[in-house]
Amino acid sequence: MVGGLEMKKRIVAITSIILLLALAMLVVACGDEGSVSEQNASSQQEEPRAEPELTQYVSDDTVNRFINEYNDLYDPDITDISERSIGYGCDLNGYLIELSSTDGLEIVVNATADKPEMGGTQEVLEQIVPIVDPSLSLEEFDGTYESILSEDYLKENVELGKIKLTYAPTKDLSGGRSLGHVTVKVDSY
Repeated sequence: MVGGLEMKKRIVAITSIILLLALAMLVVACGDEGSVSEQNASSQQEEPRAEPELTQYVSDDTVNRFINEYNDLYDPDITDISERSIGYGCDLNGYLIELSSTDGLEIVVNATADKPEMGGTQEVLEQIVPIVDPSLSLEEFDGTYESILSEDYLKENVELGKIKLTYAPTKDLSGGRSLGHVTVKVDSY
Protein backbone atom coordinates (compact mmCIF):
# COMPACT_ATOMS: atom_id res chain seq x y z
CA MET A 1 0.00 0.00 0.00
CA VAL A 2 2.79 2.33 0.79
CA GLY A 3 4.15 1.92 -2.76
CA GLY A 4 0.68 2.56 -4.24
CA LEU A 5 0.23 5.77 -2.22
CA GLU A 6 3.59 7.04 -3.33
CA MET A 7 2.66 6.31 -6.96
CA LYS A 8 -0.63 8.25 -6.57
CA LYS A 9 1.30 11.26 -5.17
CA ARG A 10 3.66 11.17 -8.14
CA ILE A 11 0.75 10.97 -10.61
CA VAL A 12 -0.98 13.92 -8.89
CA ALA A 13 2.29 15.90 -8.94
CA ILE A 14 2.92 15.17 -12.63
CA THR A 15 -0.70 15.99 -13.52
CA SER A 16 -0.44 19.26 -11.58
CA ILE A 17 2.76 20.18 -13.41
CA ILE A 18 1.17 19.36 -16.80
CA LEU A 19 -1.91 21.49 -15.95
CA LEU A 20 0.31 24.40 -14.85
CA LEU A 21 2.31 24.15 -18.07
CA ALA A 22 -0.89 24.04 -20.14
CA LEU A 23 -2.23 27.09 -18.26
CA ALA A 24 1.06 28.95 -18.80
CA MET A 25 0.97 28.13 -22.52
CA LEU A 26 -2.61 29.35 -22.74
CA VAL A 27 -1.73 32.67 -21.07
CA VAL A 28 1.25 33.16 -23.37
CA ALA A 29 -0.80 32.25 -26.44
CA CYS A 30 -3.57 34.73 -25.51
CA GLY A 31 -1.03 37.47 -24.95
CA ASP A 32 0.63 36.80 -28.32
CA GLU A 33 -2.72 36.65 -30.12
CA GLY A 34 -3.45 40.24 -29.17
CA SER A 35 -0.06 41.28 -30.50
CA VAL A 36 -0.62 39.45 -33.77
CA SER A 37 -4.06 41.08 -34.14
CA GLU A 38 -2.57 44.49 -33.51
CA GLN A 39 0.17 43.81 -36.04
CA ASN A 40 -2.39 42.65 -38.60
CA ALA A 41 -4.55 45.72 -37.99
CA SER A 42 -1.60 48.07 -38.36
CA SER A 43 -0.38 46.35 -41.52
CA GLN A 44 -3.90 46.56 -42.99
CA GLN A 45 -4.06 50.28 -42.23
CA GLU A 46 -0.74 50.89 -43.95
CA GLU A 47 -1.93 49.42 -47.25
CA PRO A 48 -3.59 52.18 -49.33
CA ARG A 49 -6.87 51.24 -50.93
CA ALA A 50 -6.88 51.65 -54.66
CA GLU A 51 -9.65 53.90 -55.92
CA PRO A 52 -11.37 52.55 -59.02
CA GLU A 53 -9.96 54.23 -62.10
CA LEU A 54 -12.39 56.60 -63.72
CA THR A 55 -12.54 57.31 -67.41
CA GLN A 56 -11.92 61.01 -67.93
CA TYR A 57 -14.95 62.28 -69.87
CA VAL A 58 -14.89 65.86 -68.58
CA SER A 59 -12.57 67.99 -66.46
CA ASP A 60 -15.09 68.55 -63.64
CA ASP A 61 -14.50 65.78 -61.05
CA THR A 62 -18.09 65.69 -59.74
CA VAL A 63 -19.70 65.55 -63.18
CA ASN A 64 -17.08 63.04 -64.35
CA ARG A 65 -17.82 60.78 -61.37
CA PHE A 66 -21.55 60.87 -62.15
CA ILE A 67 -20.95 60.01 -65.83
CA ASN A 68 -18.69 57.09 -64.85
CA GLU A 69 -21.26 55.75 -62.36
CA TYR A 70 -24.04 56.10 -64.95
CA ASN A 71 -21.98 54.34 -67.62
CA ASP A 72 -21.14 51.50 -65.21
CA LEU A 73 -24.86 50.81 -64.74
CA TYR A 74 -26.60 51.60 -68.03
CA ASP A 75 -26.36 51.25 -71.79
CA PRO A 76 -25.88 53.14 -73.95
CA ASP A 77 -23.03 55.03 -72.29
CA ILE A 78 -22.97 58.79 -72.06
CA THR A 79 -20.05 59.62 -74.34
CA ASP A 80 -20.92 62.47 -76.71
CA ILE A 81 -20.53 65.29 -74.19
CA SER A 82 -20.19 68.94 -75.10
CA GLU A 83 -18.88 71.71 -72.89
CA ARG A 84 -21.39 74.50 -72.29
CA SER A 85 -21.15 77.92 -70.67
CA ILE A 86 -22.10 76.37 -67.33
CA GLY A 87 -21.31 72.68 -67.20
CA TYR A 88 -21.78 70.03 -69.86
CA GLY A 89 -24.49 68.75 -72.17
CA CYS A 90 -25.30 65.39 -73.74
CA ASP A 91 -28.14 63.42 -75.26
CA LEU A 92 -29.77 60.73 -73.16
CA ASN A 93 -32.67 58.74 -74.63
CA GLY A 94 -33.60 61.71 -76.83
CA TYR A 95 -33.54 64.29 -74.03
CA LEU A 96 -30.92 67.02 -73.68
CA ILE A 97 -29.15 66.54 -70.36
CA GLU A 98 -27.21 69.37 -68.74
CA LEU A 99 -24.76 68.59 -65.94
CA SER A 100 -23.05 71.08 -63.63
CA SER A 101 -21.51 71.12 -60.18
CA THR A 102 -21.45 74.66 -58.83
CA ASP A 103 -22.99 73.60 -55.49
CA GLY A 104 -23.19 69.83 -55.35
CA LEU A 105 -24.52 68.24 -58.55
CA GLU A 106 -27.27 69.60 -60.78
CA ILE A 107 -28.76 67.57 -63.62
CA VAL A 108 -31.33 69.13 -65.93
CA VAL A 109 -33.38 66.87 -68.21
CA ASN A 110 -34.74 69.05 -71.03
CA ALA A 111 -37.57 68.18 -73.38
CA THR A 112 -36.61 68.50 -77.05
CA ALA A 113 -38.54 69.12 -80.27
CA ASP A 114 -38.41 65.34 -80.84
CA LYS A 115 -39.59 64.59 -77.28
CA PRO A 116 -41.64 67.57 -76.08
CA GLU A 117 -43.78 65.65 -73.60
CA MET A 118 -42.43 65.35 -70.07
CA GLY A 119 -43.86 61.89 -69.27
CA GLY A 120 -40.87 60.20 -70.90
CA THR A 121 -38.47 61.98 -68.58
CA GLN A 122 -39.51 59.61 -65.81
CA GLU A 123 -37.55 56.75 -67.40
CA VAL A 124 -34.42 58.93 -67.62
CA LEU A 125 -34.85 60.13 -64.04
CA GLU A 126 -35.31 56.55 -62.81
CA GLN A 127 -31.75 55.94 -64.02
CA ILE A 128 -30.33 59.16 -62.52
CA VAL A 129 -31.98 59.15 -59.08
CA PRO A 130 -30.47 55.87 -57.74
CA ILE A 131 -27.00 57.19 -58.56
CA VAL A 132 -27.39 60.53 -56.79
CA ASP A 133 -29.42 59.20 -53.84
CA PRO A 134 -29.09 55.42 -53.40
CA SER A 135 -31.22 55.51 -50.24
CA LEU A 136 -34.27 56.61 -52.23
CA SER A 137 -36.46 53.79 -53.55
CA LEU A 138 -37.88 53.97 -57.06
CA GLU A 139 -41.36 53.57 -55.58
CA GLU A 140 -40.87 56.74 -53.51
CA PHE A 141 -39.51 58.61 -56.51
CA ASP A 142 -42.19 57.37 -58.92
CA GLY A 143 -45.03 58.28 -56.55
CA THR A 144 -43.76 61.81 -56.06
CA TYR A 145 -42.88 62.37 -59.71
CA GLU A 146 -46.21 61.04 -61.01
CA SER A 147 -47.99 63.41 -58.61
CA ILE A 148 -45.93 66.34 -59.92
CA LEU A 149 -46.63 65.37 -63.55
CA SER A 150 -50.36 65.06 -62.94
CA GLU A 151 -50.57 68.65 -61.66
CA ASP A 152 -48.78 69.89 -64.82
CA TYR A 153 -47.58 73.24 -63.48
CA LEU A 154 -44.30 74.65 -62.21
CA LYS A 155 -43.09 72.98 -59.00
CA GLU A 156 -39.82 74.17 -57.44
CA ASN A 157 -37.51 72.50 -54.94
CA VAL A 158 -39.69 69.49 -54.14
CA GLU A 159 -37.60 67.67 -51.51
CA LEU A 160 -37.30 63.94 -51.90
CA GLY A 161 -34.57 62.20 -49.91
CA LYS A 162 -31.28 64.01 -50.60
CA ILE A 163 -32.53 65.51 -53.85
CA LYS A 164 -34.57 68.56 -54.78
CA LEU A 165 -36.72 68.38 -57.90
CA THR A 166 -37.85 71.34 -59.97
CA TYR A 167 -40.40 70.64 -62.68
CA ALA A 168 -41.37 73.01 -65.51
CA PRO A 169 -43.89 71.45 -67.92
CA THR A 170 -43.98 71.92 -71.68
CA LYS A 171 -46.52 74.65 -72.42
CA ASP A 172 -47.96 76.20 -75.55
CA LEU A 173 -47.65 79.94 -75.06
CA SER A 174 -48.77 82.83 -77.25
CA GLY A 175 -45.16 83.36 -78.36
CA GLY A 176 -44.62 79.68 -79.18
CA ARG A 177 -43.98 76.48 -77.38
CA SER A 178 -41.96 76.46 -74.16
CA LEU A 179 -40.27 73.09 -73.79
CA GLY A 180 -40.25 71.70 -70.26
CA HIS A 181 -37.46 70.48 -68.06
CA VAL A 182 -36.81 68.72 -64.77
CA THR A 183 -33.90 69.66 -62.52
CA VAL A 184 -32.41 67.18 -60.05
CA LYS A 185 -30.24 68.98 -57.47
CA VAL A 186 -28.11 67.22 -54.86
CA ASP A 187 -26.20 69.39 -52.40
CA SER A 188 -23.63 66.73 -51.50
CA TYR A 189 -22.58 64.20 -54.11
